[in-house]
Amino acid sequence: MIYLADNHAENDKEFEIWGRHSIKGTYGAQVIGDLAPEPSDMLIPKTRYSGFYNTKLDIILKRAKVDSLVVTGTLTDICVLYTSADARNRDMSVVIVSDATASLSDDRQKWALEHAKSVLNAQIKTCSEVMTMK
Repeated sequence: MIYLADNHAENDKEFEIWGRHSIKGTYGAQVIGDLAPEPSDMLIPKTRYSGFYNTKLDIILKRAKVDSLVVTGTLTDICVLYTSADARNRDMSVVIVSDATASLSDDRQKWALEHAKSVLNAQIKTCSEVMTMK
């Protein structure tokens, strides 16, 4: 499993849009305890909406010959969507887990999932459905 986590410098330009959050080395940049990575998991810090931007995610996935992603997290209409779009741009198939993602409003959540399905051809599945995938 690969975790992507916001990890911003003190003066990150993104703060002009979203305010200060997830500053490198602070509690806010940590994965919450209930979701903490296992020792065999990988944690990749990211500074932008897409987990592919300026990270080693693409190299890691290519080396592992990954051709599909199951995506969870927040915010669905931002980080989940941009990471999913970049995966599709790399010819990967994408599954977004609807009950393991969240947005700041129900309307934004609904829009993001519909957009991912119609534009990215992403599959939208629940946790239960993902657990039965092969």
